[in-house]
Amino acid sequence: MGRYCLARKWAKKELKIATSSGSTKLEADALRNLSNIYQAINDYSNALILWDKYCSIISDQSVDIRFNSLRRLAELYRKSNRLDEAEMALLRNLKLAQKIGAYALIIDVHTDMYQFYRAMHRKDEAQKHWNEARQIYLEHKVEERQALIIEMSGDNYFDCVAYEEAIDAYNRCLMLVQEDDNLQKEAKLCHKLGATHWLLYHPDEALAYYQQSLSVCQQLSDLESMLELYNAMANIHFKKGMMDVCHSCLRCYLTLAGILAKETVYLNAFISIGRTLLLRQRFKEAKKIFNKALNLTSEKENRRERGLIYGYIAECYLGLNNKSKALLNFCKQIPFFDDIDDIEGKCETLRHLIEEKRLIKDVNWTIRLCNSRIELSQLGSIDLQVEVLRESAEIAESLSKLWEACKFLEKAVILCIANNCGNILSLLLNLKNKYLKFNVRKRAVMLFRECLDSVRIHENEQLSILLELGKLELEEGLISNVITHITDAKEKCQDKDMKAICEYILACAYFDDGNYTDALYHMQNFENLQGNLSVNQKEMLKLELSLIEWNCNASDNAIEAIEEIAMRNDSMIIHRILDESCLYDLLNHEKLSKIAAIHWMMTRGDFITAKHFFDLHKNAYQNSAEYAADMALFYWNEQKLEECAKFVEEYLNHYFEEDTVEECKELSLIRIYSRQRIILNFLYVILILCKSRLHTDTVETVTVAEVKFWRDYQNRRPFIKYNIPTIETTRECIQKLKSLLYCLHLDRYVLIWYFKIGQPGKLYYFLNNITVSKMPIFFAQFLDQMLQTIGAISALTKDEFEKLVCESEFLINVKHAGDIRKTHLIAINEPEYTEDRRAPEIGIFYSGIDSITIPWEYVRPNDKADFLYKIQVSSLVIIDFAKMPIDIDNVINSFSSNDIVILLNNETDDAIINFRIANARCLLDFKQQSVESLMPFFEKLINGYSVEECSKLLHSINVRLFGNRFSTVHCGQAQNTRKLIVDMDDGSLENLSVSENDQREIYNFKELPLEVQHHLLDMIKQQVKTNEIQLFVEKLEDICDHCKDETLSNDYEADNYLQQLFVQRTHDEQNSILKFIKHLFRDHLYGIYNDVQTSKLDNLEELMKSLTNNVRITRKKQRRKFRTRGYHSEGESSRRSSISENTDSEAVVIDVEFQK
Repeated sequence: MGRYCLARKWAKKELKIATSSGSTKLEADALRNLSNIYQAINDYSNALILWDKYCSIISDQSVDIRFNSLRRLAELYRKSNRLDEAEMALLRNLKLAQKIGAYALIIDVHTDMYQFYRAMHRKDEAQKHWNEARQIYLEHKVEERQALIIEMSGDNYFDCVAYEEAIDAYNRCLMLVQEDDNLQKEAKLCHKLGATHWLLYHPDEALAYYQQSLSVCQQLSDLESMLELYNAMANIHFKKGMMDVCHSCLRCYLTLAGILAKETVYLNAFISIGRTLLLRQRFKEAKKIFNKALNLTSEKENRRERGLIYGYIAECYLGLNNKSKALLNFCKQIPFFDDIDDIEGKCETLRHLIEEKRLIKDVNWTIRLCNSRIELSQLGSIDLQVEVLRESAEIAESLSKLWEACKFLEKAVILCIANNCGNILSLLLNLKNKYLKFNVRKRAVMLFRECLDSVRIHENEQLSILLELGKLELEEGLISNVITHITDAKEKCQDKDMKAICEYILACAYFDDGNYTDALYHMQNFENLQGNLSVNQKEMLKLELSLIEWNCNASDNAIEAIEEIAMRNDSMIIHRILDESCLYDLLNHEKLSKIAAIHWMMTRGDFITAKHFFDLHKNAYQNSAEYAADMALFYWNEQKLEECAKFVEEYLNHYFEEDTVEECKELSLIRIYSRQRIILNFLYVILILCKSRLHTDTVETVTVAEVKFWRDYQNRRPFIKYNIPTIETTRECIQKLKSLLYCLHLDRYVLIWYFKIGQPGKLYYFLNNITVSKMPIFFAQFLDQMLQTIGAISALTKDEFEKLVCESEFLINVKHAGDIRKTHLIAINEPEYTEDRRAPEIGIFYSGIDSITIPWEYVRPNDKADFLYKIQVSSLVIIDFAKMPIDIDNVINSFSSNDIVILLNNETDDAIINFRIANARCLLDFKQQSVESLMPFFEKLINGYSVEECSKLLHSINVRLFGNRFSTVHCGQAQNTRKLIVDMDDGSLENLSVSENDQREIYNFKELPLEVQHHLLDMIKQQVKTNEIQLFVEKLEDICDHCKDETLSNDYEADNYLQQLFVQRTHDEQNSILKFIKHLFRDHLYGIYNDVQTSKLDNLEELMKSLTNNVRITRKKQRRKFRTRGYHSEGESSRRSSISENTDSEAVVIDVEFQK
């Protein structure tokens, strides 16, 4: 600043001498010099006065001098916020350029005016000057202004949020300015490219361009631009979590702010440095920085920053575990709330308030403030919204509000997918961890499956998603899927550690599938790839290898290896591996410890000694499911049935009331989560057996099964709360039924209740030897003994079971299909079904491979979002699971208006339960059937007959019927309109009365051009498929958009005659035709153009749609690329792309030292 003062002093002397000399040229030079000095110190008022005088005395100078002087005058007016005078100066410049007829100068002025109006957000005026500049360029071929025109087109795309097209234009412009060796323009364009890439969440590309711009700015000594670049780069590094590099950039930013005497920037630099130290948990250093920043503010100046600093200081004290000083600083922040007027600042303030409420353990207020902060962030940038949601999820989790945490992260994922953010993988992994803790694993499987196909991310990240998906599917027992996905990942990945994990997962999958030879092969591959295991990890691996070897060939070496490891190690995995195959008889108990020794004694029947050891070692696994199972066995053996029943019931109630599940090692041959589910089933059986032996009412024992059903369902649908059944509600429901057979399937054990009016209920059991048992043999042996010792529970043979099925009118959980006259229920306490329904949007919805043998018109889904939305508004739903791989369990999620749902080749009951709870009136579950084999039934059903009236055609077919057998199919409104148009064309309506609404539909159709009418009639009669209709409408939309854009040529490649006719119409006619076509086929297009109400309780529908839209938008962009990119310049490949090694960490700032 001292140098500028000295320069100003001498410039004033120069002006004084020049004025007294009477030389216009000397006076002009002096005015120019002094104006430049005032501008350099941001004194625009004096700079403007001097420059205005300069302009007035150069009227006789050359055109280029006058032109540039007016240009700078306009710029000074703009910086002085005198926008009207700036506009007048630009218009004077335009007249000057037009007067001399210099087309290049005219383009320059139009460009200046375009940028001026663009900065003022006056879009129409800006567009006018852009069009005029381009027209002059095209008409007069002003090649020297090509770069300018391309840059303006890039700005246009940028303003229209077409960032990819903007990047294309900026890259082409960059190539041209590099050829002209225009350094200033190159720096500016690289800056724009960096900013645009960051808006697309391409952090690496943005950094590359920012660094290239910085390298050029250093050559030009452009400190102002360098200041902006360091700030932008620091922001990206901050968002990426690279705090060390961010800190280095901020040091440069701070130094430049000091050089340029920008006090506000200097203060913000200190605050940003403090935040990086805070996030790195360097609390003492952060506090020092924030105190320095606080000293730069006052009660009257920088109140916004002062308020934020108090909050950050409070966070530092929290990190230093000084809660009283933290609360004090949070309170100091309160008077400054009104002064924090920007969105990011307000969000930070709310975060500090949240920390204060969390500190005093006010959970309700904390969650309310989190929701307020999320709502506020929606006014800010996408990355701010995502960051706020992520932070809110962590806060909710810390308060044991896991479902809230999941919802927050789901919204963040939706935003990232919709805006192609670059941090999707980290969010997905975070969300997966929350899902696992909340025990909604199937939802995690669905999410990763969809993201695998729909999210455009780096190949390594795709492999990570594939790997995570395989782990999740392994937990869910989806073995074939695991093998497919992990084998695919193993073939694609190059990383040795990732290959090793793939081998381990494959070994676990084959072990679960009983294929011990392949399990051993992959486990040995894992052993060969993993060379850096710890001693403990090597022992665990040897233990798992021994278990697999034992299952392969029952080798003595395997037993010796297990025994040897058990002597040295008392890990929980020992007894789990021994439980699996019950190897206790082959081992010496003296070589076992803790739980393994206890189980050895229990297997031998020595429960007294086992109980003694149990009391000694129970703290090792107390409150776990394994502990509860052992405790129940001790009670049972001591004949303490009441205590056993009470203990097990209390444990199960407590387990399902908890929001979280036991955290455990994610990958293991014997996985605790799978084992825990099996043990819980074991406990349910013990509870039922205890109550039965205590001679309780049979209704009470079946209520246990009902409670289990609804708890399991609520576990999959945590956002919906159901009333847990009681003995009274169960009894009332049973009394309404004449005869009922209820089955509870737990591993290979089936407990069966039979109720008949006027008779007491009876309890039986049945061993399903076809089912592969997953229960460890240790527990199964005790269960077999228990069932055999209870005289009140009789064992059923297969024939006896079938006889009970025949005698029962209502069946629950009877898996095999049978007589159509039987009515199946999903539970005794079924929810009440709503009879008042709105008219369906879609008549027939079929999901499966299109078949030429289907004669009737139907709507089918093109993708998951189509399926999700269309299925909820369809009267008749037909799903062929053999031809449509979709996870129904995670899709049927909310209230629907289905009259009849028909499932073909469905393997599980999940879909049935979901459809019935979603209010499907009637459901038919067919086994080993196809649409073709059921054609007579479908044709009669579609013609308006009820299911009951059509049931005679199903007597020889395996089918289960759920719900109201008197349900009928209803046509959709769009289908009725199409039928009306065909009848009109055939002359069938002449003698019929037509409603006013139908007359309107006919009138609108007749208003269309005759050729369009004929084409639409052909489409209706040919029953064009849904995907063809959607593509047809998308193509018409493309034509409409193409013709609307005056910058594109009138030539458009049409695929058929109607499209050719469409191109020839005016834009208004095109809109009218397109509107009617969308209306005519609105059932096929449902969910694409209309706003569908999504569930407020769950984000799944919105998440599915964002994934599908991601694919659909990509396809549309590819279809609309009418030209290939002619030029391209990447940050790392351009001519001046050698980036200084110092620009990112220890940047050279024009030979000045860093600010300490």
